[in-house]
Amino acid sequence: MKIIYLHQYFTTPEYAGGVRSYQFAKRMVNAGHQVDLVTSTAFFPVKKSKRFQFISHIDIEGINVHAIHVNYGNKMSFPRRVWAFFFFMMLSSLYMLKLRGRDIIFATSTPLTIGLPALIGKWRLRIPLVFEVRDLWPDVPIAMGYIKNGLVIKLLRSFERCIYQNSAKVVALSTGMAQGITSKGIPSEKVVTVPNASDLEEFAQQFDTDPFIPYRTTTYTKICVYAGTFGFVNDLGYLVQLAKKLKRPTADIKIVLIGDGAEKEKITSMVKALELNDNVIILPPVKKSELIRYIQHADACISTVKDIPALFNNSANKFFDALAAGKPIIINHEGWQAETIRENDLGVVLNRDFEQSASTLIEFFNRNEDSKHTQKRITQFAESHYARDLLFEKLMNEAMDPAWREQGGK
Repeated sequence: MKIIYLHQYFTTPEYAGGVRSYQFAKRMVNAGHQVDLVTSTAFFPVKKSKRFQFISHIDIEGINVHAIHVNYGNKMSFPRRVWAFFFFMMLSSLYMLKLRGRDIIFATSTPLTIGLPALIGKWRLRIPLVFEVRDLWPDVPIAMGYIKNGLVIKLLRSFERCIYQNSAKVVALSTGMAQGITSKGIPSEKVVTVPNASDLEEFAQQFDTDPFIPYRTTTYTKICVYAGTFGFVNDLGYLVQLAKKLKRPTADIKIVLIGDGAEKEKITSMVKALELNDNVIILPPVKKSELIRYIQHADACISTVKDIPALFNNSANKFFDALAAGKPIIINHEGWQAETIRENDLGVVLNRDFEQSASTLIEFFNRNEDSKHTQKRITQFAESHYARDLLFEKLMNEAMDPAWREQGGK
């Protein structure tokens, strides 16, 4: 197949960010498909060779990357981010018309605006569309209060349904997302659940140097790592409050926050005000290839969100990276991840009671001293449920190939 892969936030292990699209596109190329990946420079920085250059073309391991020069960052104001979405949407929609002779479009959100170039490509090029849902937009921004205007909400919901209805298959990143899609009248047989994956080979690399040595004050110190965006939805203030309750004579648990974002200055000030500098360590973002070393030497990994049910169906990379490294995963919300953790003893599910959650975490570490046994068990679970190759086969066999064949592909 000749595949057009649309993802506004594509990146590679050389930079910070999720690499699902890189890993899947690379496997598509290795399987003999041609891949034209249309993205922005938000998380894939490319220098312009000319002052007024809008698009750069790069070959990444056989992937034909078409990078549209659009700046974006979590620290931007909401209006600036909306402008970035709009600008990329318009340029990518126009650029789609140049990619003739392709067989299928695979578009992945967020944001939902990626749906416009996807639909234009489908209609003008007359090829099938497979749409991947990474977050239930517009449900999430509506639930968070970002979008309040009734007319705008109605228009966004109509646009969302239009995308689903015009897609041959809809790929959901969690069972909760799949339920959210079918609740909007989309037939269940049209929806395929392909969660994020655990890159077991990458996390099997051995890094001898422990980056947390300066923070291990005793032989009993436990390091819990959060690696990701310092954004509003990530609720890192929760971890600072938790760290305050973890300051007990019976515990030596430290929380390491790695990353950047709009809330970083606020979180840093909060740590200082509560005198938690020895308990909460804040580090700059690192590229994905380097992050592996940090996760390997952690005692557990953390993934948190605001107490908003619409966010509980997320499919955070942090969850799958922890499993790939054989590390227990700590979350602070319900949903499919909480069920998976409890049913398979993969970590800890905390609640909004900081005192109780601190006790739960301390108790967890006290009863899980055999780290090698725990690591082996968690890694085996990841291999049997979330191995990247298994999920790639599911994507191709249950979504891409059927969509292509329905259109007459051979």
